[in-house]
Amino acid sequence: SYHWVPPKVRMTRLATLLRPGGHLTLIALNQVASPADRGFFDEVRHVFTRHGLPGTHEPVPTHEELVPSFIDEIAASPEFTDISVHRYRWDQRYTARGYTELKRTDSNSRTMTDPEAREAMLAEVEALIDSRYDGWIVRPLTASLVLARRR
Repeated sequence: SYHWVPPKVRMTRLATLLRPGGHLTLIALNQVASPADRGFFDEVRHVFTRHGLPGTHEPVPTHEELVPSFIDEIAASPEFTDISVHRYRWDQRYTARGYTELKRTDSNSRTMTDPEAREAMLAEVEALIDSRYDGWIVRPLTASLVLARRR
């Protein structure tokens, strides 16, 4: 729910919920670059783009390079100090059908206004996994636990 709080008041609101010396705890889950995906996410990006899904062409960090997006915001706040980040690998293996079922719940997929276009995209993704990735893929993730102490 952190991302739903307006950026101008995030740190102040969070600080008001904690007594001095209390700890802010945030968790981030990010997909990362890893050989574990066997090149799938580089290849599937073209399918998503062709079907109109928004995407980024920025490099995806590795597990070791990942810095959760809110770290700079916490560090810039006079409300918090002693920031620490703990990263945990969390590779998830999916069958072709399992991954397309996950994509049906994805907010980007759900914003596609044409259900037929969405289903065509998902069928193409499923066929790609079945034909080029032996029916399964690994989605490499990093779960980050971020702690900061309220001043």
